[in-house]
Order: sequence, then structure tokens, then C-alpha cells
Amino acid sequence: MPLLKNVEAHWAKIGKPEKKYRSEETQWSINAVCDAKVAKAWQKKGYAQKVRMMEINGDDMPYILLTKPTHRKSGDENKGVKVFDKYGKDLDPDSIGNGSKVNIQYRTYDWEFQGDKGTKAELVAVQVVELVEYAGGGDNNEFDFADAPQAEEVFESDDDELDLDDFE
Repeated sequence: MPLLKNVEAHWAKIGKPEKKYRSEETQWSINAVCDAKVAKAWQKKGYAQKVRMMEINGDDMPYILLTKPTHRKSGDENKGVKVFDKYGKDLDPDSIGNGSKVNIQYRTYDWEFQGDKGTKAELVAVQVVELVEYAGGGDNNEFDFADAPQAEEVFESDDDELDLDDFE
């Protein structure tokens, strides 16, 4: 099977799948940031209709989107995407953070639907060569928050021995 070698992973949804665009169906996916020549060759082979771009650190970078549906047309579950480290050991797919260097294995097949036809490249496996660990749940707000006031002790008494029965 073919490989995309030495690409930069972004938005890897390989452990927990995501919903497909405008659908309730789910898929595993990864964005592979690559050289412009690779992205153009991907488009020329018919695996994509256009070269996709994403902004990374203020620069527009070409990337290839690879996906695999979680279910077949029959409704049966597909096998998940295998993830390995550079030594061939299994790796937690949810640990892949943006900027990880990866090799991506994919398979291709021809498709035809309602008079349209083409070739699809489907995600099979990912080898993580340099892991940038996913830190999780980044806080993307841009608010400035004030410091919360500290609670003050409001009860002061010179009487060290209070009898709670006095308050009934």
C-alpha cells in the first residue's frame, strides 16, 4: 500500500471519530500538511478536487485530508485506523497532537455514484515518527478576566466559647 512520508499531522481524529460534514455518519480523519508539490500531485491523481490550504502560524500551508468511515454501507463496523510509534509499537491514537511528524498508509479504490466517478484514497494506518503529545481541550477564548474577590471572614467575636444552644 502507498505511503505519505514525513508529513505533519494536524487535527487527527483517529481515536475518537468525528461526524462527517453535514451528516450523522462518523469517520476517522487526519490532515497531513505537506509540500505544495505533493499536494498538487495528490490532486492530479484525482484523490482531491483541489489543493486544500490551512493556516499554521500565520502561513497558508497545503494539506491532504485522509478519512475512513467508521461503518460500511451495509452498516457493519470498519476496523479502526492502526497507530504505531517509530518502533512499530501500538500508540494511543488520541495522543497525536498538531505538529507530529507522521507517515500515513492509505489504500485507493475507484468509485462511481450517480454518473460521477473517481478514485478515493482511504486512511489505513499512521506511524508517528516524532510525537507532539496532544495536550487536550485548549481554551480558545480571548477574554480578559478580572481577579475574583477573596471571601472575607465576616464573623468576629470576642467570645471564644459560644454555646450553639443560644441560637435555637
